[in-house]
Amino acid sequence: MNSRRHWLLRRAARVVAASTVAALLVSLSPGCGDGEHSAKPKNVPQATRSAAERVDMTTLERRADEHIKVPFAFAPGATGTLRAEIIDPPSGKLTSVLTLHVPGQEPQEIASTTIYGIEEYGTVDLYEEEGRQAVLLVEMQQGTAYTTTVLRIVNPSHAECVSMTLSQSHQATRRVTGIDTSANFHDGRFAAERAFLEEAKYLYGAEDAGTLAGKAGELEYAPYFWALANENIDDGVMTIRRLPGRHPTLGSREDTLADGDVTYTAVFKGAVWAYDAAADESFVVFHPHDMYAWPTQLGKDGRWLLIVTGGEGFALVDVKTWRLKRVASNAIAFGRFSVSDGKAHIDNLTVDLAPPEAGTAVRGAAEAARMPG
Repeated sequence: MNSRRHWLLRRAARVVAASTVAALLVSLSPGCGDGEHSAKPKNVPQATRSAAERVDMTTLERRADEHIKVPFAFAPGATGTLRAEIIDPPSGKLTSVLTLHVPGQEPQEIASTTIYGIEEYGTVDLYEEEGRQAVLLVEMQQGTAYTTTVLRIVNPSHAECVSMTLSQSHQATRRVTGIDTSANFHDGRFAAERAFLEEAKYLYGAEDAGTLAGKAGELEYAPYFWALANENIDDGVMTIRRLPGRHPTLGSREDTLADGDVTYTAVFKGAVWAYDAAADESFVVFHPHDMYAWPTQLGKDGRWLLIVTGGEGFALVDVKTWRLKRVASNAIAFGRFSVSDGKAHIDNLTVDLAPPEAGTAVRGAAEAARMPG
């Protein structure tokens, strides 16, 4: 079982332990043999199983020319089959052609969509009627900025797909998942599919204000909460939240600066973190608006910390009051930095450090409190 699967199972147990969606999942099974994969429906008493036990998913390692065949219970005593034929057109974008085969009817093509690659599939006990199942396909693509996951349910009776697309930013300050749905998502015929997807999304890492509210004490989420409080500050005092333990470093270290017990670390595509060894506490000092303008260089004179970004100029932070002052500049490095007589000198640039006038210190403070992930 791969690391992503372990993570999903832990999340299933933690997030939806009492969820009805876990009881609906019957099997999401690995494929078998000769370029064609099959899933066998199972009838399992779900009420006696934990959420993690109800989920059995395996990531498929497939070639573009392979097919997937998913048997499902179409009616009591009758089995249908969904075939997903994966073709690789000249455009280079994989396309999934879904064909429904049910007893007494001609095969019916129900969808032809550009996809990211089917990673998981299986059957779902979704309907009140005994002996009827839906089919679930999971498609995924990981890019440099986002991970996109498509949850696609096939309703055999109506021969239609109902889908939800999850877009998760890789930027640590953007934790709320973007969600798009198919045009028929709110169609009254698909209430069961809609309810299932609204809960199943959490098994695939979806985050919203509700799930994030309980994570303010986790270091992994510290950049998100820093941005929630401080994203819109151009010149003003930040809210700094210290948390126990050493901060994670998910990217490479661009620069480090030791200042007594505190070590500042600028992280590639990430934040400037501080670790206080005496207190064994970590906190976020700064994060650029865009992760691609990540912090590249650090400097310090007296109480002022200088942060150079790769596209958003400089950030000056008073480490006594936690005042942040952003400075527009095209510079991507500095050679000399000093502070004297209320001014910061960055090479040939002079920055007035006089406090801002009352009422102008924080741009959009009310907006910052409501900032989306």
